[in-house]
Amino acid sequence: MLLSIVIPMYNAEKYIACCLDSVLSQDLPSEDYEIIVANDGSRDKSPEIVENYIKEHSNIILHNQSNQGNGAARNAGAALARGKYLYFLDSDDYIAANVLGGLTEILEKEQLDILGFKSEVTSSSDLKQSANFHERTEDLHVLDGVSFVSDTNYRAEVWWYITRREHMLKTGLSFYDRKFVQDSYYTPTLFLDAKKVAMIPADIHRYRQTADSITHKRSPEHIKRHMLDLSYAVEKLSGLIARLSHNGAVKRLRNRQHGYAFFFLVRFPKSDMGFGELRKTLKKFRSMGAYPITEFVGKDYQGLRYKILVFIFNRSYLLFPFLFIYKTFYRLLK
Repeated sequence: MLLSIVIPMYNAEKYIACCLDSVLSQDLPSEDYEIIVANDGSRDKSPEIVENYIKEHSNIILHNQSNQGNGAARNAGAALARGKYLYFLDSDDYIAANVLGGLTEILEKEQLDILGFKSEVTSSSDLKQSANFHERTEDLHVLDGVSFVSDTNYRAEVWWYITRREHMLKTGLSFYDRKFVQDSYYTPTLFLDAKKVAMIPADIHRYRQTADSITHKRSPEHIKRHMLDLSYAVEKLSGLIARLSHNGAVKRLRNRQHGYAFFFLVRFPKSDMGFGELRKTLKKFRSMGAYPITEFVGKDYQGLRYKILVFIFNRSYLLFPFLFIYKTFYRLLK
């Protein structure tokens, strides 16, 4: 078995058919890859839709479990995987047609641990072809994982990458039970332990933007959960940074860590988190080197608004009055 595609699924009846159609419309024999749908306690018709696909396609597997979260569903799917390579795809997203054959060919030829590619944001189900996929795979620059982290403004979301499954197993990694920034620790850890990583500038993945997406939800409770997950990401990256000696990789991960701290503060006024909890969190960030926010503004975030906000955030005599006023006006104007 060459490739395992793991699709965590929860109440995805609107999109799972498109997702499955995309992974079935490939230039790879069906006996060479499996599609593992990890149903995380869906309460709609999505499991029934998958079961209908299974009647026609023997390489689709449906795993059912009680609702435990996206991370647990990914872990369950990965545990069932038999492929040499592993790819995680969310059930509301999809991939371009006839690309898996070329991608696995590159992985095999170059003996890569990880192969990355581009993702396109869309609200459509019709971006079925990759633009110039074969032309974009010719000039491949292979790096070790530490150099890749150091030299590349990498994306943390796992759907950007296919990984050699043995490499993933050697790291002992699993997904933790968080709704947001779930890949913030998983992906860089995979990179840092990898010997051969490459990226191709071909649009393979389609990220579907919908009104139902968890990043679009705006209730104060939901925003607070996002903040708590950002705080957890800061903490997890702190442990990862501590084991590194490569200055470039440390700088890149510090930049990510400080970015999570920055967006934690940005979200505070719209959340139901209190100022007491905020003070405790900032104290924790300070102990981990994530506050004051000194490594965030740079080539990736260089606009004037970022510089102004960082200036305010790093000075408590400005930060707390600013957040109090912002929070008060936000509540009044809702």
